[in-house]
Amino acid sequence: PAYDAIFNKSKVWFGPAKQAGIVATSNKEASIQSVEFGKITTASTSYYTAIVASGVVIIFIVVVMVFIYLFNITLW
Repeated sequence: PAYDAIFNKSKVWFGPAKQAGIVATSNKEASIQSVEFGKITTASTSYYTAIVASGVVIIFIVVVMVFIYLFNITLW
């Protein structure tokens, strides 16, 4: 359940949010939005750090799982 929550959070932040950012760059309001985004990032740096950390953990878990699958390592 914990992994699901982290995964869903990463999907929310790296899916629609990134697309919204791409759309914003083509807007006239892009400069205003980037300023607002700058405020958000400075306000919640620890939150983004947590997201990045969880992303690293997910990648590590996936790498380990692939490694186990490829080399048929039995852990139990």
